[in-house]
Amino acid sequence: MIDERLKTIADMVSKPGTLLDVGTDHGYLPIYLVQNKVVKNVIASDVSKGSLSKAVIQVELHKLETSIETRLGSGLEVIKEGDKIDTIVISGMGGNLISELIDKRLKHIRKNDIEIIVQPVQLPESIRKYFYENSFDILEEKLAKADGRIYHIIKAKARKAKIPIRNFSEGDVTLELGEFIMADKSNNNLMLLKELVYYKLKKQYKIKEKLEITDSNNIKDRYRVVLKKIESLNNVLEKID
Repeated sequence: MIDERLKTIADMVSKPGTLLDVGTDHGYLPIYLVQNKVVKNVIASDVSKGSLSKAVIQVELHKLETSIETRLGSGLEVIKEGDKIDTIVISGMGGNLISELIDKRLKHIRKNDIEIIVQPVQLPESIRKYFYENSFDILEEKLAKADGRIYHIIKAKARKAKIPIRNFSEGDVTLELGEFIMADKSNNNLMLLKELVYYKLKKQYKIKEKLEITDSNNIKDRYRVVLKKIESLNNVLEKID
């Protein structure tokens, strides 16, 4: 029922209590988590009534109504007073949107010691930057490939006090690739990381070529950043090989 992307998310869940799955779609992740006794309860939410109705059908087919509650609503606004949520999963959205959703309930997340697992479909660097700037410790990062696409899956937890954790230098690719992912020496990760780096290098070389034929004095700073990024990505490749 679940692909490698959702399986990787499921494997990151460490708290056995109640999990909130934001953007649940068909509800495949909640069903897998409950059936495999990873968690006791799931709140499966979606902003789309059509998507949530699909989840309702799946939950009923698997007779899991007592363990999985479905809620219609946007982001973390579905959280009610008295919900004892241990883990929040937000997947299938852009990094900027995920950051915005978390930020709306940041005080609640920080106060209640909630672990966050995110899977951005684009701009993973924006959610990593948000985590670092808002005093989240990134606990784990994985790459997963599904339907021919490589996804970043990031698990983080907010510190009690808001103190920015670190800054990044110009051209640093850590935000794009992830510290844990760059340090992971497992064969599967190295294979996916190599594919991802080649993809990013190809994009940067195309940008470099366009900048080189652009007659403007305003591109010097951007050109310098592109060169630094190409250098950083090539350094990552050297370490893989």
